[in-house]
Amino acid sequence: MRRVAWVRVGALGDLVVGLAGLAEAMQRFSDAEFVVVGSKLWTEILQPAAWPGLVAIEAVERRGGAPERFEVEAGAWVSRGVLGDLRKALSDCDVVVDTRVDSLRFAIEAWREGVSERWGMAPPWAAWLFTHAAPHYGKDPLLHERDVPLLILDAARKGWARFRSEASADDLRRSVKLSPGIARWRLLGLPAMRHSMRDPSSSGSADVNVLNPTSSRREKAWPSQKFREFLYARPVDEKWIVVGAPHETEWLREVAGERFRIVQPQTIGELFQLLAQARGLLTNTSSMQFVAASAGCPVVTLMGRADPRIWGPVGPHDVYVRGQEPQELEDLFAREQAAYASIEVEQVRRTWENLKVRSMGSPSHLR
Repeated sequence: MRRVAWVRVGALGDLVVGLAGLAEAMQRFSDAEFVVVGSKLWTEILQPAAWPGLVAIEAVERRGGAPERFEVEAGAWVSRGVLGDLRKALSDCDVVVDTRVDSLRFAIEAWREGVSERWGMAPPWAAWLFTHAAPHYGKDPLLHERDVPLLILDAARKGWARFRSEASADDLRRSVKLSPGIARWRLLGLPAMRHSMRDPSSSGSADVNVLNPTSSRREKAWPSQKFREFLYARPVDEKWIVVGAPHETEWLREVAGERFRIVQPQTIGELFQLLAQARGLLTNTSSMQFVAASAGCPVVTLMGRADPRIWGPVGPHDVYVRGQEPQELEDLFAREQAAYASIEVEQVRRTWENLKVRSMGSPSHLR
């Protein structure tokens, strides 16, 4: 049986949004077993029972470090320790699909090990590293992070066609339009990273709404007082919980006060299960919007400077509200903070009401 190494590194959001690419690759190489190469977070994200055909995770936590190998035992990921360097892990594979387009590190290692089939995206001068190379669209193309791995699979070329000149914005739009993978996952959102305990016979939505007011920095979040104003104006018969990380208690209390319950999931699995049971999520731009998409939970995402074409929500019924960025401010954090502050509570309320109408019924990929 062939073995495929699928490479994706990054923070939680980078990994979760790549789930569509992993699912698509597993469908394309349906006769192969898969190894995921990337962060150790993959062991929390990917439930083995939900991803048949995935036999191992090679956790690479730092540049130049040896990967820690995880294999499935009794339905869970178990560490087998460091079984060799990265080159050894790749040499055991027949195919490498490298979704990291901002670095050639993994491409070079796969080439040095002589992996017979190597998929990726690179500028023309580096296309020789791959046997199947997708056109490179320059720095910061208007392409959603979910769609990058999909385009690699759909637009990669063999032979001399790999070395064509740098692609243009028009080429990118054309490639996106012609990509069956991108078209499919724009309808589906993201695959479920794990099995949900939601009752598949239920014909209606859960009755709990989730609000996540936090972010990596205060400047990258809607002000707490506006979240609180929105929350305290909701009808008294609506059920809301305020969700955040274990270390964000003070921030969460600023919004929840004494009236609303605070939930702080300890693991990604707990967060996924919570969102799989929820009617909808209101959040800042963060990895949580992608976990929600995987769980089939509709989302309203509040966005500051981030471009929704690159980092917007991905669920088929998700929507976003974007603030006005003041270009006259030089400091990027100040611009981010001002953009979030410009979003009005009434605008969010109207958008949320629209989401409620669109979220009736269980998500199809969790039925």
